[in-house]
Amino acid sequence: ALYREALYEQIPEVQRARLHRHAARRLQEAYGRDSSEIAAVLAVHFEEGRDPENAARFRRMAGERALTRHAHHEAIGHLRGALDALEKLSSRPVTDTEYWVRLELAVCTALGASLVATRGYGDPEADRLYVRAEALSRERNDPIKTLQTLFRTYTFDWMTNSLQNSASAVERMAEIAAETDHVEAELLTEGARGMSAFFRGEGSVSDEAHAQVLALYDPKLHDEASLHYPGVSSRGLTAMRRWIAGSPDEAVDWTRRGLTFAEGVGTPYGIALALGFAVYVHQFRRDLDALSRNTEDLGALAQEQGFQLWVAWARIFRGWLAAARGDGADGIALMERGLEELSATGQQIAVPYFLGILAETLLALGRVDAAQQRVIEARALVERRDERWWEAEIHRLEGEAVLAAGETPLEERRGAAEACFRRALEVAGRQGATSLELRAALSLSRLGNSHDAHQLLSEVVGGFTEGHDTADLRAAQTQLSRIDPPTDD
Repeated sequence: ALYREALYEQIPEVQRARLHRHAARRLQEAYGRDSSEIAAVLAVHFEEGRDPENAARFRRMAGERALTRHAHHEAIGHLRGALDALEKLSSRPVTDTEYWVRLELAVCTALGASLVATRGYGDPEADRLYVRAEALSRERNDPIKTLQTLFRTYTFDWMTNSLQNSASAVERMAEIAAETDHVEAELLTEGARGMSAFFRGEGSVSDEAHAQVLALYDPKLHDEASLHYPGVSSRGLTAMRRWIAGSPDEAVDWTRRGLTFAEGVGTPYGIALALGFAVYVHQFRRDLDALSRNTEDLGALAQEQGFQLWVAWARIFRGWLAAARGDGADGIALMERGLEELSATGQQIAVPYFLGILAETLLALGRVDAAQQRVIEARALVERRDERWWEAEIHRLEGEAVLAAGETPLEERRGAAEACFRRALEVAGRQGATSLELRAALSLSRLGNSHDAHQLLSEVVGGFTEGHDTADLRAAQTQLSRIDPPTDD
């Protein structure tokens, strides 16, 4: 090999380039219509042959072939190569400019998606690619491509920065969608509306949007991956909303539907997405066995595919499980490591929730100061990002932390805790978050400051028509039985 390489280096560069182009043409002739099978080999020959036009074509082809095998890391290398070739091409006069715009748009979109899958939404390279894709789609005046790129751009922004501008962003998408009668346009717009509304705590808007997505979506007609997995996401967010709205059994049913659907589509990213939604629901319900199964599946798949976001999620949930099963020290360590890994991906969506379950775990272990610090961080994120779906629980946990602190007199702490619990009740009631209202009512009742708290807990419990075997409802029933013990007739 060294001897061959030495001989190769002795060939003048111009002659080497000519030989590479000749080899590429002969291989194309030999493979004919099956040339895509050796796209990576052809791309190398054209690169060495100083033919950026064909290098770009075959690097893109090699990248897309890698994606059909869900080989994101391999695809990233090829697609970056395609962009390098396109950059060289930009300094030369070319014909069929529209073709090259389409090719660059396809490369930017595919490369951005692979980077997000493997590195998370905070990857700066993916951010730049989506901005470029948006500009290219507008240049083409293609509403569907524009909406696809806007969906990715907005999602990227919401996941990493703030939800404050999400409503205006959705309206912008709706204006573009109105220019076309394609169902895909409405799917993308309603998907964005539903996601934005969910994380802002606007439950009824979220429910309506996701119901619309599922009514419009047909997996036989629509590309699940290119539309950012509307079939999986809408089922998953509906599952989370069902628990929040006070239907814990329905929530489990929706997670099963989401997993079944994702397995039918068969892409690792889609399956990981469905598992991600499922672990939330099982943690909400405090169902340790179901959470353990889905967390292990998610962690194994994420490690195998290099999905760093879900590697972090799985680690956080493993930590919560360990603490819930009695291994507090290791559990906290895992959760904190998972949060560090999550931070490295740049994603901030759901971080208030993760900080909340960490704070609750710290409180259970008597680490009050650390719990209070995590609650402060969570509240700051809620306000800065306008991410309010878990806000009620953060207020409740603030009350529990205040109550557990020993620096001030008990009555003063009880009064401050009650204010937090009532704030949690107000937020939960406004958002239609019945399950979070139950938790706040239970904390208020346990405080024992007023009889109306016990009456409120009874009313909230009476509003549940299912899920009576879940941990929260069992705890509430136990509290009610202590206040009003059953009498023998």
